[in-house]
Amino acid sequence: MLSILEIPGFVEAVERERLIRDVAFLPRNERIMGFEAKPMNLTHYTLLRLVRSPLLPPFGDTSPSQLAAFLWIVSPQYDPANNDAFTVLMRRCKIFARRSFWKSKAARTKANFEIILKAAREYVSESLMDRPAGTRVHGYEPDYYSDAAFYCGTLGREYGYSPERVMALPFKCLFQLVNEIKQYHIPKDKLVQINPLSSAVVNNYLVNANANRKN
Repeated sequence: MLSILEIPGFVEAVERERLIRDVAFLPRNERIMGFEAKPMNLTHYTLLRLVRSPLLPPFGDTSPSQLAAFLWIVSPQYDPANNDAFTVLMRRCKIFARRSFWKSKAARTKANFEIILKAAREYVSESLMDRPAGTRVHGYEPDYYSDAAFYCGTLGREYGYSPERVMALPFKCLFQLVNEIKQYHIPKDKLVQINPLSSAVVNNYLVNANANRKN
């Protein structure tokens, strides 16, 4: 019988999960194809929801202006009153947002847009990798209180974190802490946790193996 460690890509996926989780606690910014970005947090998520950004899952069709707005919101220089920083960023966004009558320039602009859009979606997906499963079942209901209220309440109660600290905490750290809280309080036979990258590798392998057996 094939060991789980022998499934192609499984070990690499586990190593990737560990790297993402470890690095999350280091004080560092990230990069979206050359655009500097703070690690995604609750403040970013709330702002992006308010503007109905298609760069939140499930990802939707995205325009160059929506991508530029996303890059501004996650930028370390983001401040609604910081017009100078906003102007500088918008100038940089011309590499994927400018219009041109020349086919070669238009094609290059479109290619830049698709590359940066893909990187932005990967940044979001990686940030949300450890989002706890079944959060709503354990008391999270947006009709009664917001995402921010749930996480501020949970980490405030368990760790004594202030709302300001929770709102600025990178999702990659926040979700790990919430998963740790769940593991501490919920009996193992009722706990649902998942390693998304390595689990996806195993699931895909089993699906393909079953399909091959049927053929």
